[in-house]
Amino acid sequence: MIEGTLLLGRLALGLGTLMGLGYAFTAWLVPGSNRLERLAFGPGPGALLLTWWLLALSALGIPFQLPLVLGPPWALVAGLWLGDRLAHRGKRPRPPEPPSPPLPWGAWDWLFLALLAGLFLFAVFRASLYPVWAWDAISTWGFKAKVFFIRGTVDLTGFEAHNYYPNLVPLLLTSLYLWLGEVNDHLVKLIFPLYGGALVLMLYTLGRRLGLPRPTALGTCAFLALNGLTFIQHLHIAYADLILTYFAFGAWGIIYLWLKNAAPRRGLDTPIGSA
Repeated sequence: MIEGTLLLGRLALGLGTLMGLGYAFTAWLVPGSNRLERLAFGPGPGALLLTWWLLALSALGIPFQLPLVLGPPWALVAGLWLGDRLAHRGKRPRPPEPPSPPLPWGAWDWLFLALLAGLFLFAVFRASLYPVWAWDAISTWGFKAKVFFIRGTVDLTGFEAHNYYPNLVPLLLTSLYLWLGEVNDHLVKLIFPLYGGALVLMLYTLGRRLGLPRPTALGTCAFLALNGLTFIQHLHIAYADLILTYFAFGAWGIIYLWLKNAAPRRGLDTPIGSA
């Protein structure tokens, strides 16, 4: 019981580190974004910071160790945030007050939110109750993550598991194994509901920034998330498709907002890309 609780705590710290790094980096990069947008886009830069640093450690021949894996990315984000605060101290205007208080939540809002909550509750239980399964997850993504964790580096010698594939997902799983201190096929899969939730939240925030009312944005998210088995299945299967969809949709969404002149502003007065 105690050991299981400790494992869950370590997993929460691992997922929280991924989200925290990305949230802080997004807040530095796009100060005009709101909290929901930072939560939605946070897993993107968080994953890039962690996996690029793991690749750098491998290139330098330094074995993976949790303090060494975490320290430099956090130091980088803290340095960027502190430097930005010092550079703009007293210069940034406060955001304008909202023109009117937010509308109260209605029956449709709660219905769509309940449907999404039920979906992700199912995904969390389904992911944690079963080990890594399905062919590509066992033979490629999950297998490479175990090899990287056991060897303490990105080492592709001695096996062939589509070694020409990008290693973003195996490295993300490796970072969670480092937090857990062991290979745990059940708990590590909870990273996939996290990215699925961030993907749905990204769709919601994009809709809201484009002017959709809250019930319409929530209803769109619920319809697309529940309309078919592919998305639901990938919430609890260790495949790369969901995380790749997250990055592709995020890139498309940012470009579309920029084209519509609806992107969050860098420092309240400069659109993204023209800072």
